[in-house]
Amino acid sequence: MTVGPFLATKYFLPNLKKSDAGKVINISSLLASISENDFGQFVSYRTAKAALNMETVTIAHELKAKNLNITMLMLDPGDIPTRLTKWVGNTSMLSSVNGMVKIIEEATLDMSGSYLSWNGNRVTF
Repeated sequence: MTVGPFLATKYFLPNLKKSDAGKVINISSLLASISENDFGQFVSYRTAKAALNMETVTIAHELKAKNLNITMLMLDPGDIPTRLTKWVGNTSMLSSVNGMVKIIEEATLDMSGSYLSWNGNRVTF
């Protein structure tokens, strides 16, 4: 699950460097949060998303060290009813997408490496 986002970032990097304000957004999950894991389950999914978060933060630090104007974010879309959740969830797809689009549009370089929920709240690692 983390190889795809890594390779996408790697191969888009030349174009991102040309941008005035490049952005890479990785879709994470609250289930990747170690501090929020109070019931177990979904070990493979949690592990993959936690690795994605580590990858995102690490690349954000590397880009910052190179003074590149590229923002890296992790976004949790919320508890959306999907097949994965057996159609249980309390966040509508429309609310989630609208919230994430707003965050992406307003994201600044000082936010790079942040882990945010669709509603703008910070998610703890």
